[in-house]
Amino acid sequence: MMMRCKTKALLLLLLYFFCSSLQAVQQLKIPLGCSWGDDPAKLEELIHAGGLTLVNSETIPSTQKKLITVRGVIGAALKQNIFVFQKEELIEIEYQYGDPKWDAKKYQDFFDNFRRMFENKYGPGTPLTKTAGSSTDAYGVATSITGYEWAQSFCILDLFYYTAEKKNQQYRLISVHYKMP
Repeated sequence: MMMRCKTKALLLLLLYFFCSSLQAVQQLKIPLGCSWGDDPAKLEELIHAGGLTLVNSETIPSTQKKLITVRGVIGAALKQNIFVFQKEELIEIEYQYGDPKWDAKKYQDFFDNFRRMFENKYGPGTPLTKTAGSSTDAYGVATSITGYEWAQSFCILDLFYYTAEKKNQQYRLISVHYKMP
């Protein structure tokens, strides 16, 4: 009898921790009030209503994807957003972050803060890649990429930190991708 009570108590305790950890994970949402399948006209409405600037619109023939680059969405160090459409339907929104005044440590800190924020909201991310300076091309450019993914049934969130360096020239970018699964 005493053993059954201890077993039940242990099971209830485990169930409590399992359920509380499930509640801690938030649902990924498509940003800016968009929905998967929105057409480019919906984005045009968002651009005009939000006072945003259309920077570029291009179609990639090999993939039949249309990329629309927009600036003016508010965010710390947010350079621009890229909206990706396929068959006139929204399938991805990419946020690109960076600041030419930042050094490598500031970029790494910014990336780590994003990763921790996403882990707190959506649980542990799945590491996608990490190639720290291991790739140098024929022109002497050393590149690296670090990435994580949070996947749910309705949305996938990817976080990447890209670097390319050659002598005193450096390019760094942090990107956040919301993608249709």
